[in-house]
Amino acid sequence: MIALLALALTGCAPMDGEVTGQWFAWLPANNSTTILDDEVSGLTDKATVIECSGRGWDADAGDWDDGYIGPREDDDPTDPRWIGGDCNPDDADCMAVLDEMQAECDRVDALEYFTEFQSDGYYATTAPIEPWRVEALYNWENNFQITVHQDLGDGADFRFAISIDPDFAPVQCTDDADGNPVIEYVDGQPWIDGWSEDEDGYTLYYLNALGYQEPPASANPDEGEVWYFPSEWAAGYGYAKFAADEFSENSVPLYNVVDHDDPKTYDYSAVVPEYEAMAQAWSNELVEVGGAQVDGEPAFQFRVEDNLWRPVDRDDAGLDGWIEMHSSWIRIKDGSDLEPGGSAEGDFQVLYYGSDAEAWVLVRGEFKIDKIRRDKWGYSILEDELRASEDGEPFCGGAPMPE
Repeated sequence: MIALLALALTGCAPMDGEVTGQWFAWLPANNSTTILDDEVSGLTDKATVIECSGRGWDADAGDWDDGYIGPREDDDPTDPRWIGGDCNPDDADCMAVLDEMQAECDRVDALEYFTEFQSDGYYATTAPIEPWRVEALYNWENNFQITVHQDLGDGADFRFAISIDPDFAPVQCTDDADGNPVIEYVDGQPWIDGWSEDEDGYTLYYLNALGYQEPPASANPDEGEVWYFPSEWAAGYGYAKFAADEFSENSVPLYNVVDHDDPKTYDYSAVVPEYEAMAQAWSNELVEVGGAQVDGEPAFQFRVEDNLWRPVDRDDAGLDGWIEMHSSWIRIKDGSDLEPGGSAEGDFQVLYYGSDAEAWVLVRGEFKIDKIRRDKWGYSILEDELRASEDGEPFCGGAPMPE
């Protein structure tokens, strides 16, 4: 009986490996279901509070604005858990430090990327990644997937998933000089090879499934128009659920820096430092204002992919001439085997953004998977089935894949 019970418990909570690190959550006071329904007991009492939304003391009403979450009369506004806020004019102790409180909000008002902190009060909380369940699967889309579950107390769960295509390498069908179909790598080589040039001992995969390009001015885009990635360019995807709030990996912006009508006249590399400086400034916003730190060290960093390894040409396909700004990725250590029965080791940073709430979740850490399991619940890929059928047509006329 004891053996059966142990087997049942193991089956309900598989531990396919070890995942360590730190997680952070920034939940808006007035549109996070987790906060509004009090899904995590004690969270609002213990979290750091960022209140620079413009809400505060309403002098006409003689009361606090609805939705205000900053310090009140019985709170100590000098407590580090309070960032920003306002004062009841009759509270002499608070009024004595009001200038300092407003100076904190001046920093929030200056944010350029994480501007959500300007429109609502936020509860910021963090803890080490200490999973009660870790799943490492090779699913039926031939993707490697890690899912981590963390207990938040009172039955609330935080889970996050990272999924990548181990064989990611966008290709296109074209013709050779004799008019025969040929399969070529988009931009001349597997993208993960280009991404991983400076990753000593690791292969880098960006979670870019929600990536988008801001069209160049020459395209005369409608205001607000963006170009989303085709699915073939998606190396990875991330999903999370923090108590009642759902998240996907943060969208990846790309910026056009080359005139494709005359690409050779542009010094592509000269503009890269400008974007690296912008990435650092935006990273500092979450580190310094949002508190994404561990033991005083930054726990978040935007990465700039300069794409200098891509040959600039006039082909519409590819990302040559575009600079990428990434907030989510996973690195796989050399020697890992991303197949059923294989093992894997590496590290990750993933920034998730709320599907409904204007919320953020960040995870950063390391993993070591003992054995990758084959997902039992899956389905075949329809395109593969159709191409393999009697009336199916092979991709690119059956031309061989590039070496």
